[in-house]
Amino acid sequence: MDQHSAEMNQHGTEMNQHGAEMNQHSAEM
Repeated sequence: MDQHSAEMNQHGTEMNQHGAEMNQHSAEM
């Protein structure tokens, strides 16, 4: 269970990174 939570946290971090990139792209638009 802990390992699964760790993977989910990692995915969440990646998603946040993607969100930041998307915001940057929107700002450039």
